[in-house]
Amino acid sequence: MQNESARSVQAMPYSGPATWCLDLASGELRSSAARARMMGYDPGAVGASQEWWDALLHPDERIAVHTARSRHIHALGSGYRSEYRAQRYDGSWIWLLEVGCIERDSTNRAIRVSGVLLDITLEREQQFRLQQRLERLRTVFDYTYQFAALLSRDGVLLESNHTALKAAGITLSDAVGKLFWETPFWAQQPADDIARLRDGIERAGRGEFVRFQYHTEQPRGSARIVDFSLLPVLDDEARVVWILSEGRDVTDIVNAHKALRTLEDRLAVATSSANLGLWDVNLHTGEAWLNDRWWTMLGYEPQEISRCYDVWQQLLHPDDLLPALAVLQHRSGEQTEFRIEYRLRSKDGSWRWIHCCGRTVASNEFGEPQRVAGVHLDVTERKEAEIRLAAAQRLESVGKLAAGVAHEINTPIQFVNDSVYFIRDAVHELLQLTDRLRALAERDADNAGALAALGGELPYLALQLPRAVERSLEGLKRVAEIVSSMRELAHPDRPEMSEVDLNHLIRNALVMARAEYKYVAEVQTDLAPLPPVRCHAGELNQVLLNLLVNASHAIADRVGASGIRGVISVSTRLEGDAVVISVGDTGGGIPENIRHRIYEPFFTTKEVGRGTGQGLAISHNIIVKRHGGAIDCDSELGKGTVFHLRLPRDCRREPSHERAA
Repeated sequence: MQNESARSVQAMPYSGPATWCLDLASGELRSSAARARMMGYDPGAVGASQEWWDALLHPDERIAVHTARSRHIHALGSGYRSEYRAQRYDGSWIWLLEVGCIERDSTNRAIRVSGVLLDITLEREQQFRLQQRLERLRTVFDYTYQFAALLSRDGVLLESNHTALKAAGITLSDAVGKLFWETPFWAQQPADDIARLRDGIERAGRGEFVRFQYHTEQPRGSARIVDFSLLPVLDDEARVVWILSEGRDVTDIVNAHKALRTLEDRLAVATSSANLGLWDVNLHTGEAWLNDRWWTMLGYEPQEISRCYDVWQQLLHPDDLLPALAVLQHRSGEQTEFRIEYRLRSKDGSWRWIHCCGRTVASNEFGEPQRVAGVHLDVTERKEAEIRLAAAQRLESVGKLAAGVAHEINTPIQFVNDSVYFIRDAVHELLQLTDRLRALAERDADNAGALAALGGELPYLALQLPRAVERSLEGLKRVAEIVSSMRELAHPDRPEMSEVDLNHLIRNALVMARAEYKYVAEVQTDLAPLPPVRCHAGELNQVLLNLLVNASHAIADRVGASGIRGVISVSTRLEGDAVVISVGDTGGGIPENIRHRIYEPFFTTKEVGRGTGQGLAISHNIIVKRHGGAIDCDSELGKGTVFHLRLPRDCRREPSHERAA
């Protein structure tokens, strides 16, 4: 029952004072019920001796409490005051304030002690938290990066933090109580800086925030730049009571800003000299930053039209819009860098070729580009040079084939010539024969025998004349095909792509290359029906000629003068949205150790004068970069090589792909 009673008391909060009285002669202790409840006990369950209560004292403070009581009792004092911790019934510790009054007899001997106990736990906890906060604030004040000091309204230094003292190499006693400009912090500063400080303190004393920079020499001789401020501290009535002085070493920041400005100036000069347009686009919001050169290379003033992503799309050539958007918006997170070339419409309406080099700056959670940045370079002159070079390459191809083409034309021309001579002579003889027949018929009807003899030549002429005419027509047809194919090959391409019949291109290329392969190879074609493909016809014609000539040379190198003929196979097929052209030969194949180099410019395995090493390099550039397709090579030594050209049906829509042979 006693424990239950104690627990019920424990649950009851109590904060009022408790009293007690100790008879020093008998050792009898009388305590109020409030004292028991304060400690969480039932009043009837507590002891009546001082020792019982002293057992509740905290071990760390028990001796100190006894010593304080004894010293006051044996001295001549009339009272004492003590603070200590005591343990409650539930095991928790509370802080108590004990105030004792000592009663003495006529001989000044202590006979009785009475006292009051107060629970000051809350006050001590608040005091502890306040002390902790003050210590933390002092730590922040002392060890913050800034130099900090507290001044009176008239500029007397009241306090300074550890950072400022350490930087100046002094102690607080060296400066506290002095006018700030007379302290070691400012003693070595020029008169102009001190005058500015005094003016700033005066203004801060009137409630104004003051800020400026000054230069100072550190004890080790290094020059530093300090960003200095004076902040007035106001009371509840908005009167200035203190001034908070702060200084921050901004030397590194100032130097970094100077270096950044220098770098920006150099970058501006470099981009201007290199004719580079800089851009930064947020694909999600459409916001764009473009430097002035980006616009001036197109003939616009920097602020002439809106700087946004939509404007860029409007300036793009229609044939380049889809591949450009595919490169910018539909790349995986690993593809951070990209290069692409497209045309932009300039202010005068002409098209400028732009080489765009950029990278992904930020992506969303799905790895899709959200922000991209890069540079623009006007490569119009280079592109025009490439077009002229491509035309020259086509003419070079015609030149290389000229001897064979001349032979091809000469053969039908020869039998056309022979047939025409035969026709001329036969017609002349026929006319003479008819004249003689007419004369004989007019002279005498008895000349029937002579007429029959002369008429014996007529069946021969009737048989040979139509054949001569047919041979002439066939020869002329072959000449017309060769001339037509040469004309299509030499015809310059239009800048934009057009719909082309690839099977027709292949037939023309076979006609043009016939002189190269007719003595060494047979041609097998398997041309499937194909839809029109939007591409550059002249460029693809050049690729086909390069592959056919290479195939002819590969077979010739293998068969030599044996008289054996190889096979050149050409086939087409449709695979989804792509068209595949395959050109194969039964030559000796390409060694594996050089297959990775076959698309390199000027790389060739042919003897000097037979090849320049440009054919496959140009073909690779045309198929992969110009048409967004792919060129693959399958080769086996001793069996031959097959090149596969894969083209999208609309070459404007696909970014370029490339796969190793």
